Amino acid sequence: MLFRRIQRALDRKLLGPSSALPMDKREGGIFSPFMPAVPRETSPMPDPNTVFLPKRVAVLLDGGFLLRALYKELGRRHASAQEVWDFARACLSEREELFRIYFNDCSPYSGSADHPVTRQRVEFSKEPTYRRREELHERLARMDYVALRRGELAFRGWNLKEKALDEIVTTGRAVLQQDYVPNFEQKRVDMKIGLDVAWLASRRIVDRTILVAADSDFTPAVKFARREGIQVVLDTMGYPLKGDVRGHADEVRKVTFPPPVTL
Repeated sequence: MLFRRIQRALDRKLLGPSSALPMDKREGGIFSPFMPAVPRETSPMPDPNTVFLPKRVAVLLDGGFLLRALYKELGRRHASAQEVWDFARACLSEREELFRIYFNDCSPYSGSADHPVTRQRVEFSKEPTYRRREELHERLARMDYVALRRGELAFRGWNLKEKALDEIVTTGRAVLQQDYVPNFEQKRVDMKIGLDVAWLASRRIVDRTILVAADSDFTPAVKFARREGIQVVLDTMGYPLKGDVRGHADEVRKVTFPPPVTL
């Protein structure tokens, strides 16, 4: 009892009459005789001039998918290495900072096979497609902030084009040499993308990854990255997503490329 009377006397002397109120009635709800309570409504507001640090971002490109999509976006023209790099930069929003661009693609097939119509030996290393893809890879590998990841192409025979098949069935014309195209199967590209996503997430090297692809094979990597606290953004170039990968991503973007010309 004596202690309480002494405490109230000290409160009045240090803080004035308002301190004589019971502790649970004073503003703020928590009281110390050496720290006057501050009403909640006077708490400082966030400074509008506060600078937010940009998110550190890695852009992972499924090269085969991206090059096919850009071929249509560019009016049926093959993209250059500079255009691939510009597209990757265009994936970033205002408050994102590029860490690295990972370009994942298969090395062009350098083997040979007999054509099903002419029976002549086709040397794929001498085809324009081979030289164009090799040049693209070499140029990208020398560009700033680009990591080139190479998979493998496996030759799976020849496919008859659907348009040619329809014409043959409809008109009965003969099968021509140009009606057939080689069938290549991409190997190890998806695995390399998944490993990069997992490595970036497990080491907390970036805050966010942007994955340019439309394949559900990346779902395990996306789920792992999110469990590690890394945000995952998908850009499918306007193509529908396969499988349930969308349900495990934080955001889906559509990058307009090439960007519209402003006058």
